[in-house]
Amino acid sequence: MLAGLLAPVLERGHWHTLAHLVAAEAALARLHDVLASEAVLRRVAPGLNAKSAVDEAVRWLNKAARDEARAAVKCLRSLPHLV
Repeated sequence: MLAGLLAPVLERGHWHTLAHLVAAEAALARLHDVLASEAVLRRVAPGLNAKSAVDEAVRWLNKAARDEARAAVKCLRSLPHLV
């Protein structure tokens, strides 16, 4: 979405920036998916009779969120400075 929005205004010499934007957008989308999954799990957890399974899933999602956040930060920091 971000890449599609900015692609028409990028000058020809900055097309490499588009590739960085696409990678950053994908990393942020993966982070969003993990965070949304955790929110859904926490919302339905009270109705489940598997506290240990929910706790394990939350731990796994927390680790995945940390990993995806690091990957997103790495992608964002790799964006070339245009100024």
